[in-house]
Amino acid sequence: MISRKLFGPPGTGKTTKLLKYVKTFLKLGTPIDKIGYFAFTTKAANEAIDRMLDAYPKYQRKDLKHFRTLHSLAFNQLGMKKAQVMQDEHYEDIGRQLGIEVTVYSNGEESTGFINSDSEYFNLINSARIKNITIEEEYNTDMYSGDMDKRLLKIIADEVINYKKSYGLIDFTDMIDKFIVSGLCPKYDVAFVDEAQDLSPIQWKMFNIIKENSRYVILAGDDDQAIYGWAGADVKKFQQEISKKDIILPQSYRVPQNVQHIADKILKLIPEDRRVQKNWKAREEQGTVNYVYSLEELHKMAER
Repeated sequence: MISRKLFGPPGTGKTTKLLKYVKTFLKLGTPIDKIGYFAFTTKAANEAIDRMLDAYPKYQRKDLKHFRTLHSLAFNQLGMKKAQVMQDEHYEDIGRQLGIEVTVYSNGEESTGFINSDSEYFNLINSARIKNITIEEEYNTDMYSGDMDKRLLKIIADEVINYKKSYGLIDFTDMIDKFIVSGLCPKYDVAFVDEAQDLSPIQWKMFNIIKENSRYVILAGDDDQAIYGWAGADVKKFQQEISKKDIILPQSYRVPQNVQHIADKILKLIPEDRRVQKNWKAREEQGTVNYVYSLEELHKMAER
C-alpha cells in the first residue's frame, strides 16, 4: 500500500506540494540520494530539479540523480548509452527499407518514451507493446483505420524486431522490461511518482518494483487530466491504487471560474464510476471563454 495519493486538479500546485514533502523528508534527515522523484515527462522532471536547485543552492544537478523519468531511471541503472537506444531515424530507416514513408515525431522536452508517428502501423505496434498485449488485440480495439493491411502490420512488427537484433538496439519498452527483471532498482527511503494518470501498463509494472524497494511512496496525478490514452496510459490503475490517505488539492491558482464552469459541464458527462469525484475552487477572477467554430476563425484569433 502506498503512503499518500494526491489528486491535483489543474493549477492546484501539485508539484509544489510534492516538493514540500521532499523538503520535509530532508529536514528529517533523509539523504538526498535516498529520495526518488519520478515524473512522466522529461520537462516535468527538469522542473522539479530546477526548483530544488533554487531552494537548495548547496546541491548540484548531479546530486539529484534520482529526480528523473521512469525510462531515464531504467536507462541509468542498466548502464545504457544513447547509441544503444532506438531513435526516430531508426524507425524511419525501417520504413524506407520496407518502402514505407514514415515520420516519427520527437516529443522534445516533453519526452515520454512513447513513439508517435504519421504511420498507424508503427503506432499500433508500439501501443501493443506498451500495453503488454498482442498486435492482434491492439488492432481489435477499433482505434485504427479499417483499411489497415494486417499482413503488412505483421511484416513491420517482425522487421522492427529484426532491425533491433541486427544493430544491437533496444527501445524504451525493452529498457523497462530489462529493468523490471534486473534487480537493479535503487533502495529509497521515499519515492514520489508524479503524473501517474499517464503511466502505461508496463510503467505500472516498473512502479511496482520501485514500490517494493521504497519505505514510503507518494503517488500524484489527476485522472481528469489523463491525455495519453492513445499511447496506452492506464488511468484506471491510478484510480484504483490503494493508499493510506487520499488528498485532493482544493484550490486552483490557474483556472478562472468561467473556465471551470465549462470544464465541469464536460466532466459531468463522464460516468461516475470512471472518474474520482473532486471538489476544488477556481480563482476569484471570472475569466473569459471564447467559442471558435472554424479553423479559419482560430487562425484569425491567433493573429490578433
